[in-house]
Amino acid sequence: MRTKKIKLVIATNDFIIGGVQRLIIDTLAHLDRNRFDIYLITLIQFPATKATFYDRVPKDVKIIKHNFRKFLDFREWFRLARTLREVRPDIVKAFFWLQGHNRRKQFGRRQTISDAHGQLAPCSAKVHNRG
Repeated sequence: MRTKKIKLVIATNDFIIGGVQRLIIDTLAHLDRNRFDIYLITLIQFPATKATFYDRVPKDVKIIKHNFRKFLDFREWFRLARTLREVRPDIVKAFFWLQGHNRRKQFGRRQTISDAHGQLAPCSAKVHNRG
């Protein structure tokens, strides 16, 4: 019996070369393609910067680039909401600065996994269930 693939969104601020971005590349390389339909969403673009990891993203990962210019960029917030409505992810893995905010406001009623990278905590991973 064939099971439905899990739609996984991995979201990050940007994809310029850095530690978190490298972790994402490593994660993408090891995810089981038979179980996951994978999307990479980036929120900020730096067109003048050529040092990015986009060329290392596996070809089957769907890349969605947003272009937030500031936190209160309402046009981009609406675009992000529309993107999430269209993708309808089962799981969102977030790597970015919005982690201190309420994830339901960001991603609606989706299971969200976030970690507070850069914070010194013994266990910084949290899973936020739908509902």
